[in-house]
Amino acid sequence: HWGTKEGLINECVYSFDEAPDGSYWFATLEGISQWIPNRLNPSTGTWKHWTEKHGLKINRVFTIAVDNQNKVWFGDQTYGLGCIEKDSVKYFTTTDGLISNSIWDIRVDKENRIWVSARGGIGLYSNETWFNISLNDGLSNTRVWPILPLESKLYIGTSGGGLEILNLKDVQTIPPMIHILKPITQGSTLFTNCKAFSFWGEQTSKEIEIRYKIDHNQWTPWRKIRQIIEPNLPYGSHTLTVQTKGLLGNFRTDIESINFTVEPPVYLRPLFYLPIMVLLVGLLILSFIYFKRKHEQETLIRKSEFRYRSLFESANDAIMIFEPKNEIILEVNKKACEIYGYERAEFVGKSLKEITKNVKRGEEYVQKILENGELNEYETTHITKTGRTINLLVNASTIDYDERKVILSINRDITERKQAEAEKALLANCSLRKRRYLYN
Repeated sequence: HWGTKEGLINECVYSFDEAPDGSYWFATLEGISQWIPNRLNPSTGTWKHWTEKHGLKINRVFTIAVDNQNKVWFGDQTYGLGCIEKDSVKYFTTTDGLISNSIWDIRVDKENRIWVSARGGIGLYSNETWFNISLNDGLSNTRVWPILPLESKLYIGTSGGGLEILNLKDVQTIPPMIHILKPITQGSTLFTNCKAFSFWGEQTSKEIEIRYKIDHNQWTPWRKIRQIIEPNLPYGSHTLTVQTKGLLGNFRTDIESINFTVEPPVYLRPLFYLPIMVLLVGLLILSFIYFKRKHEQETLIRKSEFRYRSLFESANDAIMIFEPKNEIILEVNKKACEIYGYERAEFVGKSLKEITKNVKRGEEYVQKILENGELNEYETTHITKTGRTINLLVNASTIDYDERKVILSINRDITERKQAEAEKALLANCSLRKRRYLYN
């Protein structure tokens, strides 16, 4: 009798097995126990245990089996198929291809293949790949519990469905055929589809699993989806390889392959650059002509501006440029500074209204200039910096200055002429009065 007193982790034992190295493995309510015999004295030995602290997902383990490589396989009816290899615990689940996570029995056959019974059918693990047998493959009841794999038959006990026997020799050994449709590439993405067919209708087409790889990359997981979409492929020639899986672990050796090409974008093709180079050369020539003409035009403009500035500064009349709204002075020439007595820095920014004797009349003149574009030979009176009144004869017109409409005013100083005319008129008036006095 072996119990907790002898070292077993729990006395509720669901399953046990003997490993090739002579150790015993027990699946219990509170974990897995291993008894390792002493080589010198086989009647004695040591115990080792696995629980949730050692990597199990649940302590209750329902079934256990050891293969000929001393790998321990166990099931807990909830979390899939567990495996202990070199004291490391890992799990297989439905995401890895397992038929169901509810495992009820585990057996190892002479070929070291792992058979599992589950709520959903039978699973076979061979060559690191899962093969599943369910209702679609001929089972009449998927509530499977005890199984017994022999050399030519697999005995399957069911919950309420009696005993089923799978004749392994009668199972077709030729893997399903595969046909790949012509690939289509869009940008760097491959689109294609494939069709799978089994011999003698052993498997329905939709239940046949396939896997594929591009060039020498790794195989994809086994799947039943036939559509293949592979994005982000490098440009150039590639090979798509597709393989089918038979019902009981047999693969097709004459793997189906098809070649396809991912064309680079137009801008990466050599012929694309020929018209671009021609266009660039043409643009360079046109740019050279454009900048040459622009330089010539800028030279002419600078010369014209120099001549204008020379005329502007050497004019014998005061010249002002001002904006119409508030009559702010934007530019004056040397003669204007002399007549009004202001430095250029003082003049620029000042309003004409500050130096105009009759502001209202000045505003009326500005309005007429804007309406007609010019106003010639009108007289006005301004005040110099010293407060002296000067009479001006003005010719004004609108011009474009710094991309805005302004008024250019040429002011001729007629103060002396006005004074002379006033004196002449005064003398004439005095002479007239004298004659009248003499005659009277």
